[in-house]
Amino acid sequence: MKKIVSILLIAAVIAGCKPEKQNDFFPVLSFIQSQVKHVDTSVYAIRKITKTDSLYDTVYIKREEFRSEAADFLNIPDLTAGRYTKKYEERKNYEEDLNRASIAYYPLKKGMEITREEVNIIPTPAGNDKIRSIYIETFRDVKDSIITKKLYWQVDESFKTVTIIQKENQPDKVFQKEVIWNKPAESNE
Repeated sequence: MKKIVSILLIAAVIAGCKPEKQNDFFPVLSFIQSQVKHVDTSVYAIRKITKTDSLYDTVYIKREEFRSEAADFLNIPDLTAGRYTKKYEERKNYEEDLNRASIAYYPLKKGMEITREEVNIIPTPAGNDKIRSIYIETFRDVKDSIITKKLYWQVDESFKTVTIIQKENQPDKVFQKEVIWNKPAESNE
């Protein structure tokens, strides 16, 4: 009897030591980190455009400042980490008419910081698909404010952040920032 209990106990310990099940989520955080690293080592002229209410401001920033400007993207939770496996669901979609595919992640319950994460892809017959853009929405309830962030990363070109701060009995405050490093002139808006 003691041998059976010992064997069961050892089997339970071994089963408990198995690594967490890996998910197949797209590594958004790692991808953005690689984009930031590329810009960090580039010679691009980097522009930052900010808009608060109806006031615009455009400045050139140093390459050394780029990482801090991209902090909203670099500080998102990594959904590929095992602890998020059961907290988010993946939805895949393909629009044949537009030749666009998307992979989106949504929380299974309320209260998660990331409320949406979407990767847009241009598929090719050869299989060397190109990531075109990444869109992320975050939500935080902090003391007397609700902070919503909408983050848009245009691969190899630019990123944009929109931060909305809501306080009770006050108008919403909206802050927009766009950082451009390699956007073709004809697509500047």
